[in-house]
Amino acid sequence: MSNTLTQNNLYVNRFEDTLKSLQSKLSKLETKLDSIDDNHPHKQQSRLNVLEEISKTKQEIQITEKNLEFSKTMSVIRSDKIPSDIPDHNVWNDCWYDEERKAFVTHSKQLEQVPNARTRDIQIQYDKKMNGKTGIILEEERIKFRFGYPSILREDQDNNPVWFLLPTLTDNMLTDEIVKARLKPKTHEDSALYETESEQWITIGTKGLSLCEKENNISDNLELYPKVPIEELKTIYGRK
Repeated sequence: MSNTLTQNNLYVNRFEDTLKSLQSKLSKLETKLDSIDDNHPHKQQSRLNVLEEISKTKQEIQITEKNLEFSKTMSVIRSDKIPSDIPDHNVWNDCWYDEERKAFVTHSKQLEQVPNARTRDIQIQYDKKMNGKTGIILEEERIKFRFGYPSILREDQDNNPVWFLLPTLTDNMLTDEIVKARLKPKTHEDSALYETESEQWITIGTKGLSLCEKENNISDNLELYPKVPIEELKTIYGRK
């Protein structure tokens, strides 16, 4: 069972603080670029290095701005799997941030099934500390936020790198943007994968994608695939 939380400003604050830090970094880099002396023996290379850092920082700012907007309206859920001492602003359904260990923990079934999930040193130590199997723990440096949720870089069915959202998504957490990022992203960089709490029993497309009813409703509204009435789908799949 999961309990819906009242929207907490601390989710917004997380990205506002990150944004301020990145904007400060960008300002310093631009100042550094302007200060490179024309007589510097490696002027051209120095400028290229700083310009590369500026470009990366601008990309991070764009991503953080998107996360900030998503965090203002996203549905926040707290699973009963979350330890009671974890503050609400560090919880995303069945995923949470462990401040003491500087790591994220998730109960994602897909990540549980990764072959080496339980054999990593950080996981072995965490399981010992927690007196048995618990969630999958992931180092903070491996995690980036997408759609306001912590995510890790994995591979899709075509072996392309793609961001996988750590929390299991309830129907309330599924948005138009998130579903479109899975089904029909504008670019590969905009794509994302995730796991849903609701059963994904509807198969669509040539690649055999499976959707839950909420994903299918969003797909219909966005006209991502040819629409088939839900009652007809239930008849086809023998569901009530």
